[in-house]
Amino acid sequence: MPSIDDFQSPQLYAVVELFGHARIAGAINEQAFGGTAFIRVDVPAVTVRESEFRNGERVVSIREIAAHTRSFGAAAIYSINWCDEATAQVAAFDIKHEPMKPYSVKEAINNLPDADRHRLLTSHREIDNDQPF
Repeated sequence: MPSIDDFQSPQLYAVVELFGHARIAGAINEQAFGGTAFIRVDVPAVTVRESEFRNGERVVSIREIAAHTRSFGAAAIYSINWCDEATAQVAAFDIKHEPMKPYSVKEAINNLPDADRHRLLTSHREIDNDQPF
């Protein structure tokens, strides 16, 4: 007797081209949310080897881009290029899509030029409750 698992859809893989010249690759599914259909892309983890020159010497670093998921509405998609799992993995490595990072005030402040950061962190403003912010 067949089980429910025998009737599940096969896993599909693709390289999805998005408007704005962006691409993303991985396992894809249709996902409903809020009464609307989305394309869900489960991007695999990839290990990236990067090199840069510092003080005239090449420095090589290796970092992992974590597996992550993105969902897109149909209007954001230019094309879907169906492929096998190995091709999606190679494309994900080539694309190096990064997961979205939560907004960080600390990171934003650290990225400011020194003078702007100092001015922001040392300014004191008295709050007048009668005036809008």
